[in-house]
Amino acid sequence: MKFFRKSSLLSLFLALFFLGGFFSHVTAQEAETPTPTSTACELSFTPPAETPLPSATPSATPSPSETALPSATPSPTETAFPIKEIGGDYIEDELLVRFADSAGDAQSAAAACFANEQVRVAFGIGEIGATVLKLGEISVSEAMARAKSCPQIVLAEPNYRLHATDTFPNDLYWGNQYGLTAIRAPQGWDQSTGSAAVTIAIIDTGVDLAHPDLAGKIVPGYDFVNNDAQAQDDNGHGTHVAGIAAASSNNGIGVAGVSWGARIMPIKVLNASANGSFANAAAGIIWATDHGAQIINLSMGAYADSAIFHDAIDYAYNHGVMLVAASGNSGSNFVLYPARYANVMAVGATDSANALAPFSNYGAEIDVVAPGVDIFSTWLGGNYQNDSGTSMSAPYVSGLAAILRGIPGSGSPANLAWAMKSTALDLGAAGRDDYYGDGLIQMDAAIALLWVTETPTPTPTQTPLPQQTRPGTGYTPPASLPTGTETATASPTASPTETVSLPPTAIVTPNLQRDADSAAEVFALSTPSPTPLPAEQQGGKEFLLPCLGVFLIFLAILLFLLGRRWKKKEEA
Repeated sequence: MKFFRKSSLLSLFLALFFLGGFFSHVTAQEAETPTPTSTACELSFTPPAETPLPSATPSATPSPSETALPSATPSPTETAFPIKEIGGDYIEDELLVRFADSAGDAQSAAAACFANEQVRVAFGIGEIGATVLKLGEISVSEAMARAKSCPQIVLAEPNYRLHATDTFPNDLYWGNQYGLTAIRAPQGWDQSTGSAAVTIAIIDTGVDLAHPDLAGKIVPGYDFVNNDAQAQDDNGHGTHVAGIAAASSNNGIGVAGVSWGARIMPIKVLNASANGSFANAAAGIIWATDHGAQIINLSMGAYADSAIFHDAIDYAYNHGVMLVAASGNSGSNFVLYPARYANVMAVGATDSANALAPFSNYGAEIDVVAPGVDIFSTWLGGNYQNDSGTSMSAPYVSGLAAILRGIPGSGSPANLAWAMKSTALDLGAAGRDDYYGDGLIQMDAAIALLWVTETPTPTPTQTPLPQQTRPGTGYTPPASLPTGTETATASPTASPTETVSLPPTAIVTPNLQRDADSAAEVFALSTPSPTPLPAEQQGGKEFLLPCLGVFLIFLAILLFLLGRRWKKKEEA
């Protein structure tokens, strides 16, 4: 009896001991591990503490893995001044300002307002207290923003460009030159009359070297017919073409040229009958390129293709020279070579009503059109006369190309072609067509486009384009059409210069692997990872102590009951 009583008490003591240990263990676990929010049978996910999740609210100090969001304090690479884009046609690296009376020396005041920006004083207009600042690395918009927050500056504004209103030359026969009005030359001359740093090579029958409207603009050329340095015209065709492109203008005599500033390089490759060869023409193109011509006019053409001639065209184009040629004068749907080549701008002809001239060749290669019927220009012996043909149309385009080439940042031949084509007056069917190409060149719009944009969009690459083949390269002319080199007569055969096809706007090709990796990274940052269970909870070990305590409690109760039964039996 005593044994059972002592055993019961011992068992009860052990049970209570283990039960207390169990509750102490559970309490300690609850103090160390946060209470999970998930319900039974759910996984508990806790985001890692060291990886911040993306948030819509910007933090003061973004972690390296986050994208820095705008904050109240700009980073060192940000400007502390609000910048507002400025519209209008202004000089890109100048700012007009008026300093406060207390600012003192203008250069010191400019340095204080534009610290570390290499801004300097260009000149001042003391009578009205104005100063022209030459900007360094910053734009006019940013300079305006800085000026507004600088106490030394009381007024700041862009140095806007000023243009005359419709510049009309005083040349004696200006009234006979409807072609210049058709291409809006007076409006274009308001913006630019061309630069003397640009040279147009007239590859033709030569030029009348003593003509009063041309002589002052001629630079040294070459005669490949007679193999000497005197490219004197003995036909008249080349002289007529040269006058259209770049006759001396606003000089009170004769006619006006499209480009008042451009120089003329005479290259004679056609004889007195206006006939020549591919070999001479190729040699003339290369000579002009190597001697500084930026524009080449080719008012000539043939039905046959030539690999040698084509190579010479590509040689010039790859050296940054723009080539312009006439489409031909047979009224057929076959554009002549060299205008047919991809790196040449092909030009068709229009009349005084802006209608396609009946003799103008047409086709898929036509880029633009220009006046070509009854064009009044320079002629042999200091004379002037009318002539018709796509040969007359091409130099209008060459003259405009020369003006565009003189604009700073005008870029490659493809840029010049893009400017002329994208601003042309649409004629015929809506949009580009095989008769008018992109339309009639508009001088003022093309100049304005490059002045405003400087770097056109899309910006064609300066890298030489790969060899291109235009549609119909293997064309066999009909038996009724003449073959061989076309003769430039009173209605000269023009060889169209094809506008260089602009490369398409750059298309960003998605990198699928990169995008997948980025998506995986974002998912990893935004999806919480599960918190692993403690080691002692794996394999069911967490139930060991509770089960042992319950077992001992039942054992103590059992022993206690057995002890009572034995006691009753002894007493009975």
